[in-house]
Amino acid sequence: MRRSAVVAVAVAALVVPAVAHAHPRLLASTPSPDAVVSVAPSSVSVLFSENVDPVGAGIAVTGPDGRDVATAPVKRHGRSLRRAIDAHARGTYVVEWLAVGSDTHPARGAFLFSVGGSTRATAPGAGSLGVVAQALGRWLSLLGYTLGFGVPFAVAALGGAMTARLWRLVGVGIGLMIVAEPVSLLGQTATLSPAHPFAARLAGDVLLTSYGQVAGLRLGAALAVWAVISAIKQAGPRALWAIPALGAFVAIVHADAAHRIAGVPTLVSFAVVATHVAAAGAWLGCVVVAVVAGERRRLAPYAAGGALLAIATGIGLAIGPVRSIHELLDTGYGLAVSAKLAVVALALALAMAARHRAELAAGLAALAAAAVLVSLLPPL
Repeated sequence: MRRSAVVAVAVAALVVPAVAHAHPRLLASTPSPDAVVSVAPSSVSVLFSENVDPVGAGIAVTGPDGRDVATAPVKRHGRSLRRAIDAHARGTYVVEWLAVGSDTHPARGAFLFSVGGSTRATAPGAGSLGVVAQALGRWLSLLGYTLGFGVPFAVAALGGAMTARLWRLVGVGIGLMIVAEPVSLLGQTATLSPAHPFAARLAGDVLLTSYGQVAGLRLGAALAVWAVISAIKQAGPRALWAIPALGAFVAIVHADAAHRIAGVPTLVSFAVVATHVAAAGAWLGCVVVAVVAGERRRLAPYAAGGALLAIATGIGLAIGPVRSIHELLDTGYGLAVSAKLAVVALALALAMAARHRAELAAGLAALAAAAVLVSLLPPL
C-alpha cells in the first residue's frame, strides 16, 4: 500500500460535505417552552425533526399539584405528537415526551409552561446509563460483525479453508451479536426512562418501533449464520462466500440505525453507511486472520482496500455535522470524532509498519469510538 494513496484518500474524505440527521430533535411545541398563557390549552403538541413512534405515554403532562392531567391517549401525525389535557388549574405544568425516531434513536425531553402565572416546578433530568449502554451494545454488535462476517470474508478471498480456531472466532462473533441486542435495548429504555430502565412495558413498546425491527433483523442474521455453519463446512470453500453475502445485508441493517446524511436520497445515504460498515468489517477481519493464521502478504491488498474504503466513507460521515473547531473540541460528539480520527490514523501507521496485532487493537478502538459517535447527539 503506497503512503501517497493513503494520504490522498484521507484528505479527500476530510473534505466530503455531509450533514447528519440523527436522533429526533424537538423543533416546536404548543404551548412553547416556558410560555405563560392566560387561556388554558386543551392539548399539548410537539413537532420533531423526523417521524417518530411514541413509547410509554408518548407525552406525559403533570399539573401544578403533581397529578397527571392528560385526558386522552397520545395521537401521532407524522412528525408530531399531540395529547389532550385538562389544564384549568393555575400554575406551572411539566411536559415530558418519549419517542423513538425513524432512525431507531431514542429521544426524551421535557419543558415547562404556565397557566395564569408560574409556580415552582422542575423538568426531569437525563441519566448517563442510556448512552453508555447504547454505545456498548453497538460496539459489541460491530465487534461481532467483524468476527462473524469479516473473518469468513478474509478466508474466502484467499480461497482457503477455515480452521477450527477461525470457526471458534466466528462463533464468538455470533455470541457477541446476540448479546449486543439486550444491551442495546437497555440503552433504549435507560435513555427513555432513566428512573425505570428495566420496565418491561416500556421495552415492549420500544420493540414495536423502528428500533425493534432493526434489532430483530440483526439478531436473525446472527442466528442464520449459526444455522448454516454446518452446511457450509460440508459444502466446501466456495460455500463460505454465503457468510460475507449475508454480512452485506447486515451492513445495510446497521445503516438503518446510523446517522443519516441530509441532502441526499435515503438509498444513497444507506449505501454510504452500509459500505462503511462492510469495509471496516472486511479490513479488521483480514487483520484478525493475519494475526491468527498468518497469510499477511496475501491478505495485505484486501486489508488495505477495506481500510481505504472505510476511511473514504467514514471520515466524511463523522465530521459532517461538526462545523467549527469549537464543536470538535468542546462537544461530546466532537471529542468522539477526534478520538476516532486519532485511532484510525494510528491504525494506518501501524499497518504500514506491519505491526498487525497493534493495528488490530487500534482498529477495535476505532469501532468503540464509532459506537460512541452514533450514540451521541450531533451538534445543531
